[in-house]
Amino acid sequence: MENRLRINRDTLAELADIQLLLVKKEGLKGGRSFPNTQSGFLNTILTDYVNYLHEGLLNGKNYSELISDAFGGVNSLSDLKLQNAELQRQNKVIIDRVYQLIYMQLFAQVDLYESSPGWENQIGSVFDPSNSYGEVFAEIQKIVERDQQQFFKGRAKKKIKL
Repeated sequence: MENRLRINRDTLAELADIQLLLVKKEGLKGGRSFPNTQSGFLNTILTDYVNYLHEGLLNGKNYSELISDAFGGVNSLSDLKLQNAELQRQNKVIIDRVYQLIYMQLFAQVDLYESSPGWENQIGSVFDPSNSYGEVFAEIQKIVERDQQQFFKGRAKKKIKL
């Protein structure tokens, strides 16, 4: 009797990428060695996964709990991707705020500090969009976005690495 497993092309391509990454990373770190053949690699991965599931099921967990544990508390890879996208969005907001603060410091040094003694006592909240300082922050955000677009546009043309 011959055992055959059919795998769609997308999954097969992802498995090939994973195999290359694992062989490279594990080899560099002196970790586990993986078979060079696709069949051997797939058998290794499936054996590890089956053993993980079997042990978890014997310990009284259900499949959903095991997948949640494997993905760090999320229930699926799509949930993990959504969580990652949200973290990237939040990270961009924080980075933008840092850039805004840098520009604010530059503007403050040039404009306020030199022309208005005592300006530090007159500053309102930069997080309140209803006052002039909040409006300044909104304008600075536009400058930051324009600056980033120019940077990444130039980076794409020159292939600059960060």
